[in-house]
Amino acid sequence: MSSVLRDNSEVGEIFLSLFLHFISFVYLCGTMETK
Repeated sequence: MSSVLRDNSEVGEIFLSLFLHFISFVYLCGTMETK
């Protein structure tokens, strides 16, 4: 059970990391377009 929770937490961290990178990428694209 502990291994399952650890795997889920790792997947969550990876997903959160990708999500933050995606948001920052969209933000940069938006700021560059407005300039």
